Amino acid sequence: MYRLFICLFFILLSKNITAQPIDTTLQLQIVEVKAPRLQSFQTGKKRTTFDTFQKLTTSTQDLGEALNLHTPIFIKNYGPGRLATTAIRGASASQTAVIWNGFNINSPMLGQTDFSLIPAFFIDEIGVEYGSNSTSWGSGAIGGSIILTNKNQFNQGWQGEWESKIGSFGNFFNGIGTNFSTDHFTSTTKVFYQTGKNDFPIKNGQSDKLTHAEINKWGILQKNGFKIKNNQQLDLAVWYQTADRNLPPTLVQKTSVAEQADESLRTTINWKYIGNQSMLQIRNGLFYERLFFQDATAGIDAQSRTWTNRSEVEWTNTITKQHAINVGANYAYLKANSTGYDNESPTQNRAAVFAMYHWKNASEKWVTQLAVRQEWIAGNATPFIPSVGFLGQLNKELAINGTIAKSYRVPTFNDLFWRLQGNQSLLSENGWNQELGLTYAIGQQWNFATTAYNRTVDNWILWQPENGVWRPNNLLKVWSRGLENTLKWQTKINELQLYFSIQYDLTLSQNQEGTSANAASVGKQLIYVPKHKLNANLKASYKDWTLVIYHQYTGKVYTLVDNSDFLPAYHLDHLHIYRAFKTKKIAGNAFVKMNNILGINYQVIAQFPLPQQNFEIGWRTIFSK
Repeated sequence: MYRLFICLFFILLSKNITAQPIDTTLQLQIVEVKAPRLQSFQTGKKRTTFDTFQKLTTSTQDLGEALNLHTPIFIKNYGPGRLATTAIRGASASQTAVIWNGFNINSPMLGQTDFSLIPAFFIDEIGVEYGSNSTSWGSGAIGGSIILTNKNQFNQGWQGEWESKIGSFGNFFNGIGTNFSTDHFTSTTKVFYQTGKNDFPIKNGQSDKLTHAEINKWGILQKNGFKIKNNQQLDLAVWYQTADRNLPPTLVQKTSVAEQADESLRTTINWKYIGNQSMLQIRNGLFYERLFFQDATAGIDAQSRTWTNRSEVEWTNTITKQHAINVGANYAYLKANSTGYDNESPTQNRAAVFAMYHWKNASEKWVTQLAVRQEWIAGNATPFIPSVGFLGQLNKELAINGTIAKSYRVPTFNDLFWRLQGNQSLLSENGWNQELGLTYAIGQQWNFATTAYNRTVDNWILWQPENGVWRPNNLLKVWSRGLENTLKWQTKINELQLYFSIQYDLTLSQNQEGTSANAASVGKQLIYVPKHKLNANLKASYKDWTLVIYHQYTGKVYTLVDNSDFLPAYHLDHLHIYRAFKTKKIAGNAFVKMNNILGINYQVIAQFPLPQQNFEIGWRTIFSK
């Protein structure tokens, strides 16, 4: 491994390739796909999107790793290649909506997504939408939403892409992509393969290596776009993926023989008509997931399958320059089959209607949005959901934004139907969210943004023992509030470009109600929600070289509801080096990544070890004709 590291480092030093700055390695003209609810109708919300450099440098990682490196979101990570979920603004993993090309892809059984199973290589644009947005995405969008988008590229001819990475502990990633497009047709194919032993050293009273931690993943993404006419477009996408994972022992186990296999198939079709002042979209998505878990020691041989079909029609009309509306209807059919259910194939029908109104003043310095949504689950109405948002430019340097929104989350299939434990009397979680933000910018050099938020959630669903059996109940009333701050600075001195960014989040998320079963949690911070989270990075680019230093701080997290036990805070530092190159028909970059360079021994989830000092080397190459 270290010999390979040294070899690539000398390749980086070589001068036999004509090179340009790293940001010039992507010269792809992208045709923006209009998506009203993703852009025009998200007024007042805090939203961030990975820039070109962030997307470039995380394309060989999974989505959990990418979000952890470039956002202050706390990623609940069980280890390399294993389960990774989010805790946005003190919310639970099932209170984060994951949207792919306009469709919610969370599992109907768990109500969440495993981010370790989403390769960043497959995603063209990664966005994070903070706070409640149930008016747009329905159930689950309480803490925030992860927005994943694939974009069409027309009139580009032929382009090829190859990305590869070799890392410590037997980790390997290889991704190949190709795109061919004319004025009226585009076709993109991407394939990836990833494997890893993950036999890193662990400190548990002795110097041992983690065992039974191998992973194997592969997937293929096919996306086609057709311009039927100048004002009509049809998009088709198919995403198939499998993963086989051995689940290693925790620090309190000697051995493990547990295995998990995941399989998914996601297909979407979207037809769009664009008029002079309006746009009509009709789309459908069909999603299949399979999970197989086996543990011979515990005598477990469990299998589950889910099917989801989502259909939606959406119409946007620009009434005048200052007024616009967006209305639509959504229908979803959900089905699950699991060895853990009494009713082996529960189904659920969901229907929803939504409407949004968008106004801006004549100078376009002030924008306001009103939105409502009503959903029916199995014929029963969920809480009526309104929201209001605004954005204003106070002066040349200072902008203000804010929202007030209601949100909800319906119980999952596991909550309702798990054998001997499900509770079909559960109510939907619901609450209110308020946020207010300020952004201060001085030219292109300085930018400071701060956002304060407040959220309450009633009927929070919690699994806990009841007469010796774990069952879910509406037990908690959670109050979350916090402050999010971001400072960015950049400058250019001749050929040297410097960029600095620091993000700090303060999160207080506490239960406010007690019963005989959960009284110890009243007034206490929720488990696995750090109060303090900080991400900072310094980037220096000179000619064809870019060096980035990342620093991450995660405050202590409590592991018991009465806050009597916790995992200590930790600091992580990473050093990444990139070298760009470009010829007439080939462009790309090579990189060396040194992660956790100080070798910090830490845990994100109790008793699940994580690697200390480790390395990655790789490259990204784009061919064009």
